[in-house]
This record gives sequence, C-alpha cells and structure tokens, in this order.
Amino acid sequence: MVWSLRATSSLSMASRADSRPAKPTGTAADDLIVAVMYDEGDTPIAFTSPTTGPPGFTALRNGENVSSSPDANYRAWYRIADGGANDTITPTHGNVYCGWAVASFTPTRTPAALNVESAAAQTANATTLNLTAITTTKPDCIIIAGAVDFYEHNFTTPTGYAEAVECSPGGAAIFWVEQAAPASTGTVSVTWAAGTSAAVGALHAFQPADAAAAPYVRPVNFIYTHTRM
Repeated sequence: MVWSLRATSSLSMASRADSRPAKPTGTAADDLIVAVMYDEGDTPIAFTSPTTGPPGFTALRNGENVSSSPDANYRAWYRIADGGANDTITPTHGNVYCGWAVASFTPTRTPAALNVESAAAQTANATTLNLTAITTTKPDCIIIAGAVDFYEHNFTTPTGYAEAVECSPGGAAIFWVEQAAPASTGTVSVTWAAGTSAAVGALHAFQPADAAAAPYVRPVNFIYTHTRM
C-alpha cells in the first residue's frame, strides 16, 4: 500500500459563522489533507480572505443541488501539509447551516498531486447518489469519494471503499480507496437507508510522487582461468 489514513476530524451540522473544523490530530508534513463541507443556501456561502475558502487550501470540484429547498451545496478543498499552523482550516464566512468532514492521508512517496476529478453529481428524492466515473493516469492513486446530503443521512460505504470520516449526525462524508494501476473507477454509488434526499458529491484522485528508478548496478567482470591437468 502506498496510502494510509493518518487521522480525521469533523464538525457537526449547525448554523454558524466562520466554521472551524479541527486539524486532524497527528497530521504531518507532506500529508494530503482533504476537506468536504456541506452548506445550505440557494446561493453557496461566500468566503472572504480569501474568496476561495480556507486560506492555504486549493479548491476542488464543487456542486450545488437545486432540487432541495434551500439548495444543498458540496464544497471540497485539499492541501499538502507542511506540519504547521497553516494546515488548520480557517475559512471566513457569514452565518450558514453547515458541517465538515476532514481527513489526512499519508503517501509513502511524496509530494502528492491532484491527478483527475469528476464533475459534481447530484440526485433528487432518491436513496442513491451515483458519482461520475473518472480515469486515472498514474499508478497508485488514492480515490476520494466525497458526498453531502440535505437530510443528514448516514451514508453506506460504497463497495470497495473504506469510510474515512462522516460528520454528526450525518450529511457530509469522505470515503477512499487505493488504485494500483491507472484505470476507470467506474460509477461509485453512495447510498443511505432512511428516506429519500437531495445529495451531491464528486470523485477526486491524487497521485503520489513517481517511484524512484532502480539504481544502476555496474556489471561485475569475471575472469575465468583454466588449468590443464
């Protein structure tokens, strides 16, 4: 295995301004931090300082499900950790009903980089969210499946994946799997048991650094001698 789950944190669903999920305990330099946020509103919450979300984090594919009222919004970011205070998630925004799921992952080959991600997928009045397939281009990618849901259901872990973290009481989650060779993920189905809902999410793939080439070993020359008997 190239990837391992380091640690997680979450922030339960509630109305708040300037939401502050904790940095996953033990996150170290070169870890990949992935953060998924659910926010509720017919217009996705506006961030300030910076407008892209948490300072020092890079925005991933986001999505808005307009079938709910108000809309259910999927927001996601990532960061390659430096082991310091900048790894803490500190967005600035107005009051909004929201929740967070955050996970850090450790690759054996650093630094990690974004490989490919899907468009956001959504569903209305259903019990399954089908995340659009992506095709990775590098070996040993980690596939992150992020999902949020209007009615805060507890998700069932997609087949073949592991749950990293889900916020309380539900409604925002991160699942993951390692993919040994470049390939299509196929459609990834996130389900829930208790009632229909409006959900939205996406797939995000990250690659580790390329494997180091095997060192050159100089051939050894052997000298054979033959003695006539």
